[in-house]
Amino acid sequence: MQKVHGTEAISAPIQLDQATAIVGLMTLEKFAEAVGLPPGVVLGHLNRGILPTVTLGRRRLINVVALQRELSRKEFVL
Repeated sequence: MQKVHGTEAISAPIQLDQATAIVGLMTLEKFAEAVGLPPGVVLGHLNRGILPTVTLGRRRLINVVALQRELSRKEFVL
């Protein structure tokens, strides 16, 4: 295996789901499936600016890492 900037190079291709987990970005559909909401509800949250997003080219992805950080700072009452 070759070294790249002090880390080992990845020899096997990364599947899309693995790449999403590594990068911390999800499509609207994958996020909706993961949290158990209909895609239309997630789209509404995106359009209102409730969920943090990143635009890559023409794709708008949900920044799961930023969402987790934001939620960890908030206090919830049950």
